[in-house]
Amino acid sequence: MPLTIPYFRLPSLGFVEPWGLMVASGTIIGVLIAIRRAQILGLDVDRLKDLASWVVVGGFVGARLGHVFFYHW
Repeated sequence: MPLTIPYFRLPSLGFVEPWGLMVASGTIIGVLIAIRRAQILGLDVDRLKDLASWVVVGGFVGARLGHVFFYHW
């Protein structure tokens, strides 16, 4: 018997979708962990925050462009 992945649909929370909520929370938690590690290692936290901002924005733009080019050409 093949193993199947369960599928279920979560209700929308108004204008917030559960998938977007998970992506946002994962991004925020990842940045907070990186900031904490930078403090422990004695690195410049302000530079890390600037880098994280650019990486998050670039990641979302790149993901959108990849979605358009690869799936909806």
